[in-house]
Amino acid sequence: ANVAVNRFLVFDAKVHGKMGFGDGKTDKYYVTGWKNKSEYLSWNLKALKPGKYKVITRYIADGDGSSYEVKIGSFVKQQDVMASQKGAVVTQEIGTADIAAGPQDLTVNPIANKGAELMRLLEIQLIPLK
Repeated sequence: ANVAVNRFLVFDAKVHGKMGFGDGKTDKYYVTGWKNKSEYLSWNLKALKPGKYKVITRYIADGDGSSYEVKIGSFVKQQDVMASQKGAVVTQEIGTADIAAGPQDLTVNPIANKGAELMRLLEIQLIPLK
């Protein structure tokens, strides 16, 4: 059976800060120029059913050493950025979120930025677990 993947694209995010976007083509639908620790992205999850979800980030990064935090309600996870192999998209599973009923926000915040930009985030995926 196919499991529905809830995809939260950066194009649909509320951008808190001065960031740009890629051209929107395949693997280029990312945020660019994410430099400052005060800048973050958020999405409203009001349409999501309560339950357990696998949390996955998809991004492109030029180097290691930066880190970020994903927060959904009581789920908070800090994760190190992994450098892309030849500009390929990194798919990183970062944990399981137990999402409560009612309005929730999903936020992605920089913790440490070691390069020209934190990462070029494409999307966050929330995959329901049985």
